[in-house]
Amino acid sequence: VSLTYIKPALSAVCMGVAVWGGYKVMFNVLDSNSISTVISVGIGVVVYVVLMFAMGAITDEELLLLPKGRKLAALMAKFRRNK
Repeated sequence: VSLTYIKPALSAVCMGVAVWGGYKVMFNVLDSNSISTVISVGIGVVVYVVLMFAMGAITDEELLLLPKGRKLAALMAKFRRNK
């Protein structure tokens, strides 16, 4: 099994844990299922994207295929330099 499949799978597992934990915390604080769900989905998006970039699962070539890909690639290059 190549890293092409492992990195996104690991990111997805971490995202799932973050969403589950975020939902539990938000539901205990807010006592609202719908608001807790929306916030948890937002947490999941952020965790997944950050992990995919941090693990190098998304290349600059792939970023350039997206709308506004040049801006995203430039932002990621700046982030890599600041590490």
